[in-house]
Amino acid sequence: ERWKGGARKALLHWVKNSISQRFGVTVNDFGSSWRDGMAFLAIIHRIRPSLVNIDSLRNASNLTRLETAFRIAESELGIARLLDPEDVDVLHPDEKS
Repeated sequence: ERWKGGARKALLHWVKNSISQRFGVTVNDFGSSWRDGMAFLAIIHRIRPSLVNIDSLRNASNLTRLETAFRIAESELGIARLLDPEDVDVLHPDEKS
């Protein structure tokens, strides 16, 4: 089977392949790789490029990028907001969040 690690491994593989080279965002795990908000923004851009201008947010704070990503995901993609930026922008974010 291609994904012996299950859905978690498959999802991480998809994220890496979808955003790493295209946006210069490195995702190695479901923890600290997400802290700065760039991975969330890159996924949104990958799905609907018109929703976010990643370059305009590169110099923003982690909290600003996270808030922007969560707001867009909720209002434009219908994804329920389950996280607060303050919960993700920590040294060791909870991987299950």
